[in-house]
Amino acid sequence: MNPTLDTEMSTNDSTPSELHEQENLSLNAVQMLVRDLTREVEILRAERASSLDPSTQTARRKPLPTGPPFDGNKAYYKAWALTIAHKLTSDAAFIGSPRDQYALIWTNLAPNVQREVSATYEKGGPNRDFDPEAFLGYLRFCYEDNHSREKAQANLDSLRQGKNESFADFFPRFEQLLSQSGGEMWDDEQKLHKLRSGLNPTIRQVALHRGVTRTDYQRGVQEYQSIAVDIETAAIESRSMPPPYLRPQAGRDAQGDVEMVTIGRIGTEGRSKQDGHSRQGKGAGRGAGTWIDPETFRRRREDGVCTRCARAGHFARECPNAVVLRAVSAGRAVSGQGENDSEN
Repeated sequence: MNPTLDTEMSTNDSTPSELHEQENLSLNAVQMLVRDLTREVEILRAERASSLDPSTQTARRKPLPTGPPFDGNKAYYKAWALTIAHKLTSDAAFIGSPRDQYALIWTNLAPNVQREVSATYEKGGPNRDFDPEAFLGYLRFCYEDNHSREKAQANLDSLRQGKNESFADFFPRFEQLLSQSGGEMWDDEQKLHKLRSGLNPTIRQVALHRGVTRTDYQRGVQEYQSIAVDIETAAIESRSMPPPYLRPQAGRDAQGDVEMVTIGRIGTEGRSKQDGHSRQGKGAGRGAGTWIDPETFRRRREDGVCTRCARAGHFARECPNAVVLRAVSAGRAVSGQGENDSEN
């Protein structure tokens, strides 16, 4: 029998109320389907808009670097282990399974260290389960300095700032030893006491007068740094040359001339006490010359007189007056009219 014909016959046999009910059910089903489709369309539109909005997009980053491989130096093991542990946590999605993390630790060991721990690595670590945490624990047992904290505390107690060492150079050394000795867990008063003990006496003396805090570590460091900058700046300024207006001026004699120094006194030390100008020996009877400006020198030469004493009858090279010397620096003098004398 034909199913279609049966359906038509059953439909024809239905009463009007049954037909109306069937129509309502069909309409409700269509409406629900339309609502579902509309909701799905709205969701797709929102997802598309979100994907096109740069502010809602999550930037994809690259895996973190691992740095140089561990070469067996115990002084650097802690820093290396912290780097590897952070990478295993942050880049777990990049690295993969625990066994992949186990292999990553191995690849970040230098060849000499790989030779030393190869037997443990080949068998899967101390527990034979290729656990990265267990492998790191084994490396810590082999290479971490168990007495590093005690050594750091001893070095911290003996740490002293050099006489000419700046605070900027001293403080990182202090912070390193403080961290290695477990000082990050100390209270601020204890850390400031250690810092104050290591500073040079000059900074400590100034800090005593300024009343540097003894209870707030961060503020205390800033105050000590400010004191150190003041002291270091003053030391630099004291070593620099003063400006010209503060430099000592050359001495002047009674006539206002520059006082002669060293070689300029040659021939003038034998003056007699009677006239104050005569000299003993070859220079006897000669007076002192006076420094003149270029214009006066030119005028005297045009007038035909001595350019040294302004008198006629002789040249400057024959003048009884002493040669005028101009001081230019301590222990050195030049003739003020040496070139001019040769012309006259």
